[in-house]
Amino acid sequence: MARIRVLEKAKDAGLTTGIIVAPVFPKKDWREDIKDIFEEAVRLKVDQIYGEALHVRGLNIEYIKEAIEDEKEYLDLFGSLNLSSLRNFDRQAGKWFNKLLKRYNLKGRWWYEH
Repeated sequence: MARIRVLEKAKDAGLTTGIIVAPVFPKKDWREDIKDIFEEAVRLKVDQIYGEALHVRGLNIEYIKEAIEDEKEYLDLFGSLNLSSLRNFDRQAGKWFNKLLKRYNLKGRWWYEH
């Protein structure tokens, strides 16, 4: 809520505003999560919105594993995922994100993992 209040104040002050939705995790309700953020972005009248999936480069997965202390919670998120399925998720999420950009008439883009 604090971030939303900052966006509201920035917009009221005439500043250009934007939202970065990242990292998007391949969890069960990720589409609904992104849609909810888009609806809030429309309400806030942000100027741009960007997004990206969780990228597997470097030590990202290991950092998340360290941050999620509950092994079951970690396995619920990543247990059955492999590099191929994460790439597939990135493509699916990018398509969904771009569809929402058009639906809500917002500027922005999805940053695909290369």
